[in-house]
Amino acid sequence: MANSAKCVELKERDTKANELFAQSKSGCDVKLPKGDLPKFCGDILKWKPFFDSFQVNVHLKPWPAVSKFTVLKQLLEGDPLAMVEMLPLTEAAYKGAYDSLCENYGRDIVLNKAYRKSLVELPPAGSSVSSVEQTQLKVESLLQSLESIGEKVNSDTGLAITIQQKFQADVYSYVYERD
Repeated sequence: MANSAKCVELKERDTKANELFAQSKSGCDVKLPKGDLPKFCGDILKWKPFFDSFQVNVHLKPWPAVSKFTVLKQLLEGDPLAMVEMLPLTEAAYKGAYDSLCENYGRDIVLNKAYRKSLVELPPAGSSVSSVEQTQLKVESLLQSLESIGEKVNSDTGLAITIQQKFQADVYSYVYERD
């Protein structure tokens, strides 16, 4: 029952947000792209996709800061929302909230640590083809995430050893050491 009430509350909040998106106080049309923008609940591994989407679809648009802040609040959940939800809808508060979120979740060192930790904690692949493929996809995704923040993954011996431990020796050789 509590979950259903929470879902209704979230749907009502999203409906109100969509109404607010339609037009800002200054009369400037705020048109979001069709489809859903990703939400961010504090999972550091999901920060970069959220942030990149928010940048392109909201932050870099020529909209009033109050409109951007309204959208931002609607896209946050959990701890990130708690950081900003009590701030007033003002230009200064938007800048402060944006900077705060970037400082807490967007620093390369924080992302680097989270990506590496996720790679270390990734369970080794099983013996089935699908298990090997799933593990390989997760490894490749984490390596791409590290590269996206400027890490040179090809020359990192520690990463190579960690990856090697995720596969049986013959599978690792076939997947990662072939010319």
